[in-house]
Amino acid sequence: MPRAVFCLFCMLCLSAFCKAQCLKIYGRITDAYSGKRVSGATILFKTKEKQQVLFETKMNGLYQISLPCDAQSVVIEAKGYRSQKLPFNIIERLENASFYAPLLLVATDKQISDQPYFQTDQHHVTLNENNTGKQGSTVRVFEIVDALTGKRVAAELCLFYTKTGARDCQQMASGGAGYETTFREADIVAIEVKSAGYQSYFGNLIMDQLDSKKSTYQIRLSRSTNLLSVFINADSKSIKCQLTGDKPVELSSSDGVHFFADILPRKSYTLQINDKTGKTLAAKTFSSKEGINFYALNVNAPAGKLAKPIKRPLIMQPGAFDTVKRVLYFKQSDYHLSDENKLRLDSIAAWLSSDPTHFLRITGHTDNTGPANLNHILSEYRARVAYHYLEEKGAARGQMKYTGAGSNSPNAANDIETNKIKNRRVEIQLMKNL
Repeated sequence: MPRAVFCLFCMLCLSAFCKAQCLKIYGRITDAYSGKRVSGATILFKTKEKQQVLFETKMNGLYQISLPCDAQSVVIEAKGYRSQKLPFNIIERLENASFYAPLLLVATDKQISDQPYFQTDQHHVTLNENNTGKQGSTVRVFEIVDALTGKRVAAELCLFYTKTGARDCQQMASGGAGYETTFREADIVAIEVKSAGYQSYFGNLIMDQLDSKKSTYQIRLSRSTNLLSVFINADSKSIKCQLTGDKPVELSSSDGVHFFADILPRKSYTLQINDKTGKTLAAKTFSSKEGINFYALNVNAPAGKLAKPIKRPLIMQPGAFDTVKRVLYFKQSDYHLSDENKLRLDSIAAWLSSDPTHFLRITGHTDNTGPANLNHILSEYRARVAYHYLEEKGAARGQMKYTGAGSNSPNAANDIETNKIKNRRVEIQLMKNL
């Protein structure tokens, strides 16, 4: 093959490959119960021909992936958690747009006797020989509940008995009584539960306790992930997005470009984009599907020019270390965290989670306005809210200490308001040990 033709062929192949990778997604994977970041979570891209590992999360739970334009789904797997398949629905896209998608994982039920558990946690099973031939019976009640709220949900419950091959399926009503059944012999029973809006449950039950007692099982269903992820390319960063209807839903965003909200599948929505004055800049109607729905829009922006996200104040790169104090400022007599303070704490929490040998000392301060004893209480409140926010974001208690110093350590003279502002603060000191 002539060199020029070969080079042209390679350029075309490379161009086709780069163009194919058009779905860029990033976010954080967290435990649905505790909010802790999930490390070691694997994101898999599966096709008929192969399975490809795209990403494995570290201690901060963050991920970033690129997928072909025709990608239909990914699978999220993590040890100790229920795997999750996420279908994709690209409503509309822009070249080089990216999407934010936070993901939740629910822990699996471990294999134990006389309790339902996930089939993925199945190990070698042998029935208790002392109970295998034992005469007797036991009554069990099956309740199907939402894994997060604990509320009973409508579902179809099917029990498959290993010894007899019998199949027992029941329709469970939302909020209704559980299904009561009597076991008259030791057995291993397969359990299958299906419910609209939830991931299917496939579990097992080792029934070897014919104790003539009555007890209840709760089978926890994980909600299907149904998310709207929006990229807005606008000439203004002061915009808001909402889904209109009987109950309007405002989309969340931390940078004014990437927005997201939980939605219901197979519904018609209108996405409305407003400026800071409330003026409607655009309104688009779309139909949602199961999984993650991606929508990228141009709003009064020059064609071909993408908006830049608002720069987040990154305090510390994971693994790095310095002795510079990080400072959060507060309004007069106030201890609530501003949005800017929360962004700073998000970065500190990620840094703290990246290495268990990192530590923080958090100290609250006030100006000299008011009684000294009340200032000391206020300074401790300021330090405490920072401490608890970091804990909610995954930082371990053992890595942090907080205290209040009142007005005893001003950063500036307490003579004028511009100086007093500098004293209403929380100082966060990065440390090698506490």
